[in-house]
Amino acid sequence: MKYIPSILTISNFLAGFFAILVASQSYIFYAVVLILIGMLCDCFDGYSARRLNSSSTIGKELDSLADVVTFGVAPMVIHLTVNGLHFWTLVSTVVYLICSIVRLARFNVSQSGLNYFIGLPVPAAALTTLLIVQILPVFLGGIIIIFLGFLMVSQIQVRKLGHSKEDVEIEEV
Repeated sequence: MKYIPSILTISNFLAGFFAILVASQSYIFYAVVLILIGMLCDCFDGYSARRLNSSSTIGKELDSLADVVTFGVAPMVIHLTVNGLHFWTLVSTVVYLICSIVRLARFNVSQSGLNYFIGLPVPAAALTTLLIVQILPVFLGGIIIIFLGFLMVSQIQVRKLGHSKEDVEIEEV
């Protein structure tokens, strides 16, 4: 039972890896499905670690490494595959990737136990990216991807699921 969180984290990583693989072959639908599977695994790895009392420093690090692959690199491979290798797609990809690794590194060294995230969580940015690369023109999509990158490294407080606004306000006092 104590290995369930690690199995979920590794499943998240593998989903991201295979999403990159299939996206590079232009199977975008399957890549998106794999990222969503990774997202489910990511939702439950931390939860299961807390419930099973098997949280660890290495587990937190592995989770962030898996998140870089699934929610950082994989969405950008989709972005580049759908929109092509152009100046604007490369700029938005580089900004997003740098911001996602900074966000995850900052998360790993931040104080835990808060009822909110500081900065937009990388999975939320990835989900938004998956939607916009499919429907918006390259330039506008690129601007939004850059904006998402800046939101990830911003100081805004984003409520964690299951916590009310009052929880966040109490935490601020």
